[in-house]
Amino acid sequence: MAENGESTCAKCGRKITAADINCPLCGALTAPGRLEPKSRVAYVLLAFFFGWAGIHNFYAKRTGEGLVQLGVTLLSCGLMLWAVELWVLIEMFTVSRDGRNVPMRGRGILTAAILLAAGALLFFGAVGYPFYLRCR
Repeated sequence: MAENGESTCAKCGRKITAADINCPLCGALTAPGRLEPKSRVAYVLLAFFFGWAGIHNFYAKRTGEGLVQLGVTLLSCGLMLWAVELWVLIEMFTVSRDGRNVPMRGRGILTAAILLAAGALLFFGAVGYPFYLRCR
C-alpha cells in the first residue's frame, strides 16, 4: 500500500483503496485473509432448485430473506408458493452481492437464463402433451 492508502489490484490493475475488501472491477481479494466471494453460479442453481426454502439466501449469508421465504412457504402451506417463486426469479437475475456486501464470483445470469428457458420448455411441453395426443 502506498502512503495515501491506494494500491492496484493484482488481477486487473485497477486502483483500490485500503477499505476495499474486493476489487470493485473483478472481485479479486485485495489482501490475504479477507472475505472469500461466494459463487454466483451456485447461488443461481440453489435458487432454481430450492428457492421455495430460501436455501440460496442462506448460502449467500442473507439469512433474514431466507427465513422470510421459508416462513412464507411453510406458514401458507404452499398457497403463497407462486409469490415466493416470483421473488426468487427476480433475485436470480438481480442479486450480485452477498449479505456481507462482497461481490459474487462468476456470472450466473447465463445459468439463470438457461434454467428459465429449460423450465419453460418443460412446463409448456407437459401442458401441451395431452393436446398433442388428442390431435394424433
